[in-house]
Amino acid sequence: MEDLVLGIVGAIVASVVSGIILHLILKRRSEKKGERKQVAKVTSGEVIQAHDKSKIMIDRSVGKKVFRSISAGPITEKTPQPRFQKEKPRPKTIRRSVVREISVEPGDMEKITEYIEEGSRVEGVADETESDFFYFYIVDDENYELLRTEGEPKKPLYMGLDRATYRFNVTIPHSGFWHFVFDTYGLKVNREIDFRCAILSQEGHNSV
Repeated sequence: MEDLVLGIVGAIVASVVSGIILHLILKRRSEKKGERKQVAKVTSGEVIQAHDKSKIMIDRSVGKKVFRSISAGPITEKTPQPRFQKEKPRPKTIRRSVVREISVEPGDMEKITEYIEEGSRVEGVADETESDFFYFYIVDDENYELLRTEGEPKKPLYMGLDRATYRFNVTIPHSGFWHFVFDTYGLKVNREIDFRCAILSQEGHNSV
């Protein structure tokens, strides 16, 4: 009799345990179905909360569901950079040459005048053919007038005294007319001078 009772009790316990296990399995399946329905409703790019409390993003751009974990932070799309970037064209340098033979009477003054833009570089040489010295200046309008009327410029861009050859390389500080002056003040013999000069300016500057 006692064995019969124990058998009945064991069968009841086994049935209850089996029922509990079956209930848990069905509940788990139901939760998974709910998650699938939730994923199916979201659109591409939406962020949802997964069952493990981590955030995922749905990407439908490739025609299928792709889960990407973004628990560490938002996903940022990088803009592709071009492999080669075009360099800006460099301004073209315009070279203008001035070549003259200058003859200066004793005690007189001769000049060459050129309109030159600000920032232009001027380089060249003034050479007396017999190696006799003379005076040489590079001046703007204001200083040329001072040289002509008072015998001395206030602020020459270039000034050379008592030499037969002058080599110069200067940058023009402002646009305007600039004068290359050959002076034989106080001298008693003519001076024959070979003058060669290059004016280097950027494209877009106008010369007159």
